[in-house]
Amino acid sequence: MRIKPYFKLTFLLTFIFISLLVFSSCSLENILGNTDAKEYIVSTTINENGELIITYSNNTIKNLGVVVGKDGKDGVDGVDGKDGKDGIDGKDGKDGKDGTVNIEGVLNQVPTLDKTVADVLQSTVIIQSAYTDPTTLEKSYSAGAGVIYSFNKESGSAIIVTNYHVVYSSDANTQNKISDEISIYLYGAMSNDSAMKATFVGGSMQYDIAVLEVKNSSVIKSSEIKSVEIRSSTLVHVGETAFAVGNPKADGFAVTSGIVSVDSEYIDLLLADDVTEGSMRVMRIDTPVNPGNSGGGLFDANGKLIGIVNAKYADQKTDNIGYAIPSSTVDAIVENILDNCYGTENEALKRPLLGVTVQVQNPHAQYNSLTGYVELYEDPTVVEIASYTSIAYGKLQIGDVIRKVQIVEAGMTFDITRQYHLLDSLLYARVGDTVLVTVERGGELVTVSMVITSSCITNS
Repeated sequence: MRIKPYFKLTFLLTFIFISLLVFSSCSLENILGNTDAKEYIVSTTINENGELIITYSNNTIKNLGVVVGKDGKDGVDGVDGKDGKDGIDGKDGKDGKDGTVNIEGVLNQVPTLDKTVADVLQSTVIIQSAYTDPTTLEKSYSAGAGVIYSFNKESGSAIIVTNYHVVYSSDANTQNKISDEISIYLYGAMSNDSAMKATFVGGSMQYDIAVLEVKNSSVIKSSEIKSVEIRSSTLVHVGETAFAVGNPKADGFAVTSGIVSVDSEYIDLLLADDVTEGSMRVMRIDTPVNPGNSGGGLFDANGKLIGIVNAKYADQKTDNIGYAIPSSTVDAIVENILDNCYGTENEALKRPLLGVTVQVQNPHAQYNSLTGYVELYEDPTVVEIASYTSIAYGKLQIGDVIRKVQIVEAGMTFDITRQYHLLDSLLYARVGDTVLVTVERGGELVTVSMVITSSCITNS
């Protein structure tokens, strides 16, 4: 399989060309206001008061108010007259008129895809990186996209997340090969006057994630930008809507839509330096992505970030096989970089290692009748312990099945039902943190405690 390793757009001052690279640079909320894309309507009834009652699959009940008029009450019997004649029965009350529903008002509440995209556009950016060749002194440019991770409107600052290969070039004249001329553009503000200068905070070539910062920008101070809302990719299922916002062909913001084809898999590809071979966990999508989509967000039907687009399958006989780095991995990496790089000279991800080799055993699928999804499970099993220098030495044993990881200082607990859960969870651990690992050993659950030391940290 050939994966395009530089899924970004690169061009010289006088012309534009697409590099042959390895990287790629829902249900909707229903009409009745349900905000969980997994839930659906089980029943609808009109009660004795003419109110429409909706019941959802999670047993949530919503009252939409009166939609049908009530029958009028029967009239009261007449009172007996003094002359002894029977009183006359009162007339039956008239039927109440049917109530009306403001259909237009209800429809305006529907989170249609176009309205969801409109909201997301406020949290996405276009990125242009310039590089100077140290030999020829000629400039070249690369184009990609990114998402706004966080911002402070008062100070005009923002943290931007994109692909590492969007801001890296092996031909750059900088020591770290990262562009020192990174420009950020908001949706609707693509002029030179609206360009915001960004600096490199840190990143990981192995994970293909870079964190950028914009400071004291008048554009941000006067804008209506938003930060992305991240949804855990561990909750994403095959078949969900997945739309991408990027900068294909460096022509500006563009949106494409598809579905999630595979929720998690590993691909082999060349990393940003075009030399190093790497293995990367990704989400496979059939959403069309092209050079310039690199670093842009992949969103679910509710506009929540589920990944960062980074690559596509390159084959003349194959269509619409794209890849995105899952949002749970992205969030762990970004937090790691901010903690270890921001305000320091360090620019690398700090990845803790337990010092064990873990293999997947007993992979299987289970149908969840409550959610209606087929869910995958694995037994991440310890098959080798590095040496007495590893923090797991004397704590974990060969044959242990890892079930849970708790990072005490961070107050975070992760259930480990797939191997990548273990890898992602450790990205949140810092030097000095206590990590509690619960394993299944001999049919019993055993919890061991380990402390993250500088010796078990690797730069990635």
